[in-house]
Amino acid sequence: DNLLVLARLERGQAINAEPLLIRRLIDPIVAEHRRRFPYRTIDVDAPRDVLPISGEPVYVEQVVRNLLSNAEKYSQPDKPIEVRIRRVRNSIEVSVLDRGRGFSAEEADLIFTPFYRSPRTADVAGGVGVGLAVCKRLIEAQGGRIWARPRKDGGADIGFSLPLAD
Repeated sequence: DNLLVLARLERGQAINAEPLLIRRLIDPIVAEHRRRFPYRTIDVDAPRDVLPISGEPVYVEQVVRNLLSNAEKYSQPDKPIEVRIRRVRNSIEVSVLDRGRGFSAEEADLIFTPFYRSPRTADVAGGVGVGLAVCKRLIEAQGGRIWARPRKDGGADIGFSLPLAD
């Protein structure tokens, strides 16, 4: 999926940004994830009246799937995953927070490099290290930003922001 979506972007295909209600996009993905991993607690923390963002639905969905998948792979099954949605100025921020091994502050930018795998987590889960690189390209192509922050007590806060729709 990642490579197909990235190929679409690389071909210069126009981004079809439209007003999106982020909860309508995220809730079904979270529900699907809960069905696939019934032992895992996933909490969604969001205000009821989140304004629409401007985004390409396929791209935003791919990013959310990647972030949830990473949180699942790199954290223990008994630790909850949190999806946090907030309005910050003229954008909506979506963060996926886990309590896995995390990464060092020095690695925060490196994890968006294609094929990078953190030494702390490379032995925990499979993968080739392209998911977050794809997320970065998809979010930036839509005028958003993406981040990775180590959490103080372990784990990761990986998220993105996209502008509010006009």
